[in-house]
Amino acid sequence: MKKVFRILIAAALTAVFSLGFAGCKKGATVIIVGTGNSDYRPFIYQKEDGSLTGLDLEILYEVDRRLEQYEFKYEKYAFEQILTSLQANKIDIGAHEYEYNTQRAEAYLYGTESYNTYNSYVNVRVGSDYAAYTSIDDFATPSGNGPVILVSPGSNYERFVSNYNATHTNQLNYKSVQLNEATLGGLLDGTFDAFLSTPADLAALYNPLFSQYSQGTIQYTKINSPKHTIESGAFYLFQKTNEALRDAVDGAIKAIKADGTYDRIYKEQVTDYYANS
Repeated sequence: MKKVFRILIAAALTAVFSLGFAGCKKGATVIIVGTGNSDYRPFIYQKEDGSLTGLDLEILYEVDRRLEQYEFKYEKYAFEQILTSLQANKIDIGAHEYEYNTQRAEAYLYGTESYNTYNSYVNVRVGSDYAAYTSIDDFATPSGNGPVILVSPGSNYERFVSNYNATHTNQLNYKSVQLNEATLGGLLDGTFDAFLSTPADLAALYNPLFSQYSQGTIQYTKINSPKHTIESGAFYLFQKTNEALRDAVDGAIKAIKADGTYDRIYKEQVTDYYANS
């Protein structure tokens, strides 16, 4: 339970650790990859021997093997420190399931090849009246006092609901609160009516937490929508002017997808993880 819950308080972790070189390529340019320092399974986490694994890292390990001109070194940071380190040119690649948004794109260079799908839905309590809703529009009201949607500060979900309210007459009622035990309790006691997540996170992370805290009496489900609420993917981030590195990594990811290696890594790191959760 504690291991699963650590993902919800990752933003509070601040220590930075260097993991050293994965190998040795003569004459290669050293590339510093900044990644997470928390247990964010199955995307980024530390094995018992101290090495990093998860989807984000295993793809980069394969990219590194295919790019003889580069040697990747990995450093662990708190989530919010990765981007500031990238902007300060302390690292060359940011790897932490970054979704695209216009604010980040102004400061950082996005890869053009996504490596994970992050299509998300609104989740509501099983048996709730809101379970009959079929789109995000159903949650918006003229007064803006409709169902309370919980989002995390600085997340793509917060930007989505904020942008929605800026472009629609009817308004969403949302609260931007860091996910922790207090807000988990708010979802259990009805203080918050809904939240956004991928179906995989709902099944493997949130519902097990709700079930444990409520002795199995509370579960959530995504709204009965014919289409996801948010269409998104995860990308690696680069320093704004480093197009050469971005293009090389993108090219390697394309090759990994084309020859079936991506499917193998994804199954090992994500599909099998959720199947066994």
